Amino acid sequence: MARILVRARTLDLLGRQQMASIPNALHELYKNAHDAYADNAVADYYRADGILTLRDDGVGMTEEDFCDRWLTIGTESKVQDGSMPPPYKDPRKAFRHALGAKGIGRLAIASIGPQVLILSRAERDDGLQEMVVSFINWVFFEIPGLNLDAVDIPLLTVPVGSLPDARDLQTLVERVRNNLSVLTSQNADYQIRIEEGLAVFSTAIPKIVALVRDMPLATARGSAFLILPVDPVLDRDMEEGSDGLPAPLLKILRGFANTMMPRSAPPPMIPAFYVHEIDGSERELIGEGTFFLPEEFLMADQHIEGEFDEYGQFTGTVALYHQAAQPYTVPWDGAHGKPSLCGGFRIAFAYLQGNANESSVPPEQHKPLSEKLNLFGGLYVYRDGVRILPYGNSDFDWLNIERRRTKSAQDWYFSYRRLFGAVEISSENNANLVEKAGREGFRENLAYRQFRDMLENLFKQLAYDWFRGDGTRYGNFREKLKEYYNNAILLKKQEEKLKVKRVKFKHALDAFFENIEQKVPEHEVKELRLKLQADLSQAEELSPENAALALLRLEGDMTGRLRELRNTYRIPYPRGLNLTPALRADMVRSREIYDRLEKEWFSPLEEDIRSEVSRIARATKSLLTHRKRIRQALELRNKEDTSRARNFVREARDGSEKLRQEVVQRSSKSLNLLAETFNTALAELQRQPLAEMDEDAVDSFRQELEARLTNRVTAEMEGLERLSEQVRATLTAVQTGISAEETTAAAMERSEALEEQLERYTELAQLGTAIGIIQHEFHSAVEGIRHGLRVLGREASSSPELVEVSRNLRANFEHLDGYLALFTPLNRRLYRKPLELTGKLIREYLLQIFEQRFKRHHILLKVTEAFETHTVTAFPATFLPAFVNIVDNAIFWLTRDSTGLKLEPTGNRIIQFDADDRGFLIGNNGPGIEQRDAERIFELSFTRKLRGRGMGLAVARKALNNEGYELSLEACGKHIHPVFRVGTERQESESATKE
Repeated sequence: MARILVRARTLDLLGRQQMASIPNALHELYKNAHDAYADNAVADYYRADGILTLRDDGVGMTEEDFCDRWLTIGTESKVQDGSMPPPYKDPRKAFRHALGAKGIGRLAIASIGPQVLILSRAERDDGLQEMVVSFINWVFFEIPGLNLDAVDIPLLTVPVGSLPDARDLQTLVERVRNNLSVLTSQNADYQIRIEEGLAVFSTAIPKIVALVRDMPLATARGSAFLILPVDPVLDRDMEEGSDGLPAPLLKILRGFANTMMPRSAPPPMIPAFYVHEIDGSERELIGEGTFFLPEEFLMADQHIEGEFDEYGQFTGTVALYHQAAQPYTVPWDGAHGKPSLCGGFRIAFAYLQGNANESSVPPEQHKPLSEKLNLFGGLYVYRDGVRILPYGNSDFDWLNIERRRTKSAQDWYFSYRRLFGAVEISSENNANLVEKAGREGFRENLAYRQFRDMLENLFKQLAYDWFRGDGTRYGNFREKLKEYYNNAILLKKQEEKLKVKRVKFKHALDAFFENIEQKVPEHEVKELRLKLQADLSQAEELSPENAALALLRLEGDMTGRLRELRNTYRIPYPRGLNLTPALRADMVRSREIYDRLEKEWFSPLEEDIRSEVSRIARATKSLLTHRKRIRQALELRNKEDTSRARNFVREARDGSEKLRQEVVQRSSKSLNLLAETFNTALAELQRQPLAEMDEDAVDSFRQELEARLTNRVTAEMEGLERLSEQVRATLTAVQTGISAEETTAAAMERSEALEEQLERYTELAQLGTAIGIIQHEFHSAVEGIRHGLRVLGREASSSPELVEVSRNLRANFEHLDGYLALFTPLNRRLYRKPLELTGKLIREYLLQIFEQRFKRHHILLKVTEAFETHTVTAFPATFLPAFVNIVDNAIFWLTRDSTGLKLEPTGNRIIQFDADDRGFLIGNNGPGIEQRDAERIFELSFTRKLRGRGMGLAVARKALNNEGYELSLEACGKHIHPVFRVGTERQESESATKE
């Protein structure tokens, strides 16, 4: 009797050589974690050590499972034919269909690296089980001529609560080394490779033990695979392609679970992949949020979804540009009255217009979504919520979408890089769609051919019915496309015009603030004063008659120069221009500074001109009277104002004449085109031999003629209607004094402000949620720590050594508790404990936080006695964050120049703490804060820091104001060292009163 012998290299043929790539192998291992009812499956790649770990929190494997299932090729358990019991299922979770059915998926590990350490602790109905630990060197399975039963797999178990140590791992290595005796001299090359691999593993055992200790497998279920050395190909699989394509790892693993559908059930498991770089940094390549999100799906322009029944007939809806979804049915002629072999399934996908000016998605959102589609766009296939490879990859045109588009983009519309969505199948309804052994897609059986034919038929019919350029049977896609395009062109022109005005306005503001920082207005006023005094001195020497004329000219000249000076620094609000928040803030600040200039410099000069002229007039007994002076001032003012008014009137009249000419020309052109269209139609009518044509041909000719006439008339009527509306809008604007540009600018400014505010609030909400979670978790742990400290305190009373340890632990814990409170100022209900805060206490608190940074950056902290003794009774969570933010900002700017570039350490860096009767003062000798930023630094999201958030001072001021205190900038100016005040005089604000 003959028998079939199985060579060891059979495993290599079924495993490593079946896998197309390492990302494919990882995908297979994630699927195994899914089948083990894991919620989390996380891979970590440690580049410096060449180690890849993949751990999950699934049900794990017992020793029996490992031997009878994991080490058994082609197990029957997943096909459930009754020959062996099915794998254990987590009774607490919803049933999961097994994604693997051939029993060879675990062999994918050999594609990643030649050796693997396996750790698995099972959880069964009676609780946690002993951990199974095994080690496999896959090189054995590459050796020709070696039978499979000659390879020994070492195995040991570890009790609950324990983990394998270095001795256990070395024992596994020695058992594999002992197995080398089965090799002959013909296998010397393989023996060397195995020895080298075992040496690498032995050297890495300390690192492996450390990694294992970080896993919760001592007291928790799950499995872990530690692979080393990892094939260097993995590094290349994580690199972006030269043509801008995503890294193969991202292309294969992102989208493992169907996270893009708004109405789909959440996936049972989302894999994660982290890269630990040589420099110690960490990157998340795969994880929650890295693939398409439901909000991105809803954002797209077109949405198509529905179901194919068992006969291949599609019934669903189509929604164009977020309009109401319309029902849509597509018949498939391949059924012939029989149910399809592939079974019914669901499809849903969204489509984004390639050009932003043809899309309903705002430009700032269109660009990132378009870039994401260029990388990962496509139609994916999911079985029971998990992706089937390679469907969805842009280089796998399985529905011939790109091939058709290459032939005629206008007719076939769809592009793989513009659509994203999923075909959802199930193990129950689509069992005949069978994956190939190597996971490169479905087998090309009749079921798959029907499946693909149904989908191709849908895309073809969608293009015919909804998106063809020569008119559509359904919807109004071309009309909406044209509408978005025209609107985008108009907005672009408007924005370009506004951009020019905005740049000009910004330059004016920049020049204003630069002059303010250089004190140019003060210098100009001083020069005018000097000229005034010189001219007055000359007038004093003249006769009364000549003095009167000289003083009259002098007053007029000086008043005119002062008016010019005022106009130079009085920046008018630009009409019809929507200002960015930064420009709006600068505008407000410029008005505040102008008011100060007016009060301190311009008005006093004006008063001096009048008083000095009057004094000289009296002293010289000139004939200059008040009537003459006032009359001259009025005449000069009238001359200037009349000149400006005439310029505006001239521009308005020229504009109105050009408008009249344009309206006449446009309307005449439309009337001429209508007449020409009608005459052309009559001429065409005369050319046709209607008497020789049958009735159907006549009807067809009439319909075609009327359609052409209707299209032309409709287009011209719409143009005339728009022209009429524009003229009426212009007339209304003239009558009301409110231009369309001003209305549009106000709406755009409001829209931009709301969008920016929404972004800030969204970020704050996320931060608040994160802090709340930290707070909750910390609070849960605090009680246990406090209890432990109390017990330690009682035990320490009998041991002098423990007394000091207990005291230090308690002090540090209380500091940690208080420090966490610092980061939750919004949650004051938990911290309603007003304390007496002295300057000394604040100084000590800040030194605990910043002392090391002071030393590192050579910063000297100077504290006055006034600061040390100044006291306020308040909530620490209100006051301390303000000091922390001010000092943190001071350290940053003391170590950088005014542009933010880092400076070399010097010994001349000082932070000064002082106080007066109104509060604490914090100053530093770093770069000054420009006057334009004096108030903006307290606005949310404003920052001049590189990668700054602009939140600290805004939140600190808000918190202090809510309690009735102030936070302000006392000293500002480009060349003035900044000084902040934290006020300690409580003001009964409205918010404070409500408390």
